[in-house]
Amino acid sequence: MIFHRGLCFVVMGDLEKAPFMDVPGYEALGVELGAGLIILAVYLGGGAWLHRSRWRREILMLGGNRVAARYAGIRVNRRIIQVYALVGLLAFMAALIFTARNSSVSASSLTGLELRVIVAVVLGGTLVQGGRGSLVGTLFGVLIIAVLDEGLRGAAVWGGRYLPFKISHLQFILLGLLLVLGVWLNTRLAGPIRPHRTLSQPASPPPSSPQA
Repeated sequence: MIFHRGLCFVVMGDLEKAPFMDVPGYEALGVELGAGLIILAVYLGGGAWLHRSRWRREILMLGGNRVAARYAGIRVNRRIIQVYALVGLLAFMAALIFTARNSSVSASSLTGLELRVIVAVVLGGTLVQGGRGSLVGTLFGVLIIAVLDEGLRGAAVWGGRYLPFKISHLQFILLGLLLVLGVWLNTRLAGPIRPHRTLSQPASPPPSSPQA
């Protein structure tokens, strides 16, 4: 992550660029309706496919126990490459929406977004150790982070002048506390991970009869 962030600074420097702004209809991706429709289509379409797919169950099993997943016949390396490719595609789509919405992009854009993503996913019920995750829970985690950001902006406008520090400086403190809280809730309150019955598992051999 640090390498690619540094690569952005080397390529772009301190300049702001507006890629693809001359493409007809590109700015429509940044408006609320266009971005909302894209996000809704990806979330509902991808969620419906993931909910019914064997691929999702294999990824959860891979995250819970990679060795067991390999012994269960899952192609671990191929699944990992597919996950990274899918995340890269979604990040590319998010970058298109972001640049269309802001009409430009710089190398320092969205610094610290990685922490917000981790906190949202953990608050949504995804185990850090792997083996459990939920798209619905992640959506609620994203909403919590969005409400936190809007609340801090409102507090900075109305009550920031009465404090000896900036309200925006509390952002990472609160995100860190939420991350710790989410990890604690996942490890303490969540039940044990149940194996997925739909995965093909070798049948256990019948008990042998006692020999005289």
